[in-house]
This record gives sequence, structure tokens and C-alpha cells, in this order.
Amino acid sequence: MASSVVIHEDAQIEITAALDYYKEISEELSDDLLVKFRQAVNEIAHHPKLFPVIRGKYRKINLQRFPFKIVFRMKEDELNIVAFAHHKRKPNYWRRR
Repeated sequence: MASSVVIHEDAQIEITAALDYYKEISEELSDDLLVKFRQAVNEIAHHPKLFPVIRGKYRKINLQRFPFKIVFRMKEDELNIVAFAHHKRKPNYWRRR
């Protein structure tokens, strides 16, 4: 289990932008996105090796209900979230992080 979670600055911007977008549509959608994000982070923190490798040491988890994935890597006992990526936009843009 990861003892700490570090969210890359750009990933945090992506999460905030998605939450803001869904909030304009519906407060409930935005709240649900945040719940799904937190659930996914919890799953990753407890069982990081369950998720598919997508490039080198990077793995991903798809969010339920929403068209986003969390791209992450483990460093010792630290979970590093490098991207909150939309499924249909800019594939693999996060590689430089």
C-alpha cells in the first residue's frame, strides 16, 4: 500500500478543469466525478499492480461512468499520479511528466 499520494501539478489542473466542466452541467455530476476519482485513487493505493501497464512503469485505471483515466506510477511506497486524461483527447501527451 502506498503511504503517500503525489499528484503532478498538471494532473491537478486536469482534474480541476474536469470538475469545473461537469459542475457547469450539474453539481451532482461534478460531485460524482470527485467520488469516482477518490475511489480510483484508493484502489490504486491498495493494489497498484492490479492495473495494466501502458508504458514502461506507467499504469492506468479507467474511471467508472466518466471518459477519463488516471495514469500513475509507483515509486517505492509513493503513488505518483501523472495525468488525469480524457480517453479521446491527446493520446500519450503525459509521457514527458
